[in-house]
Amino acid sequence: MKRHTYFISSRSSSTDVLAAQLALSVKERFSKISGFGVAGTALKQGPVEPTFDLEQVISLGLHDTKAYSKEASQLAEEILECAKERLPELAILVGYFQFQHKLAQFFRSEGVPVVLYGSTPSQAWGTIGSEDLAASVDHILGTTPKAPKIIADSKLPYNYMGTPQKGRVGRVSVSPATIGIDASKPIVIAMPGSNLQQAQKLLPFMEQLGERLLERVPNIQLIVPLTAFLYHKAQAKLFDPKKIKVTKIEGQGNSTSYGCFTLLDGMSLEVLSLSTVAMTGMGSTSLESALCKVPFVACAEAKNGKLFESMANEMAEQELGLELGLNDDIDKAVDYLASFLQNSELLQKQSEVLEDFSDSLKSGASESSAEYIGEHVVRWNQLRRSRIPRSV
Repeated sequence: MKRHTYFISSRSSSTDVLAAQLALSVKERFSKISGFGVAGTALKQGPVEPTFDLEQVISLGLHDTKAYSKEASQLAEEILECAKERLPELAILVGYFQFQHKLAQFFRSEGVPVVLYGSTPSQAWGTIGSEDLAASVDHILGTTPKAPKIIADSKLPYNYMGTPQKGRVGRVSVSPATIGIDASKPIVIAMPGSNLQQAQKLLPFMEQLGERLLERVPNIQLIVPLTAFLYHKAQAKLFDPKKIKVTKIEGQGNSTSYGCFTLLDGMSLEVLSLSTVAMTGMGSTSLESALCKVPFVACAEAKNGKLFESMANEMAEQELGLELGLNDDIDKAVDYLASFLQNSELLQKQSEVLEDFSDSLKSGASESSAEYIGEHVVRWNQLRRSRIPRSV
């Protein structure tokens, strides 16, 4: 008898966490189902066979739209050959990018249902259009209430399953002293994301934004938390070693600075929960800021590929459904962040806006998605381990 299997792959280290949560929810409900695929640090700890390494996929640039290197092409071929040899009942793609699209096209051609789970930042779609998506994906299980424009244009049904970060972010509580932060100065956190190629482009822009902000509001501390595996394993590629300075502070150990930033090892959500404002990338970091009720400027590569833009109304609506009133003018971005640092009433009002946004979201995304897959995509309900209450 053929084993019941599914293939799973994600686009980044942050979506790998979502993949791990979903895999665990599937296993809790359908014990006879086994998964395999492209796994990162989080998914490797879960109930899935890590057939291929996500870090290798990222480092070789398989997510990029440019021509692959010989080594990258070989890895892509190996993944597709494995998928064909072990043809699963279902393919789950967590987030989307160029190679995920190739996987979707392959599975669709083999008659395997393709589920796209999670959210994908607008810049990650690259040259993939709504018609391409409609021809390659069967089900969309989203993690934000509003479907991004490319999905809406594809006419594929959009099912909002919940927001995975909501429960995790809401539980964070810490005092500044416990993580070595000066409680007397407002914190501005910079989170360029866990995608190395994007972080390499965003960090210099955030430095520029941070330096301009320091000129306006000198009594602040700018912090970059180093939590993602990417930073620890690729620091030399992200940070210029000539700009890193280590200072010994008597009775407190060492302090590491990088330009205008202090580098703090670990605890990004803890630092975020203590922050007054934030600079983020597009995707998980901007969503986490919103859930922490921290006003933010989300930065993304502009269409010309050379400049960067702060989050514009259109991008904010596409990603989160929030209208922040920003455009691609860095002066306005500085004004926006400075206004909250200098005016407590404005800060309170914006925090209330973000609280309303947080209240509009629901939790239980992985549980609801596992239930949906078992009912509507493949016939797994008959294999259910036990009657687990369904998420609402």
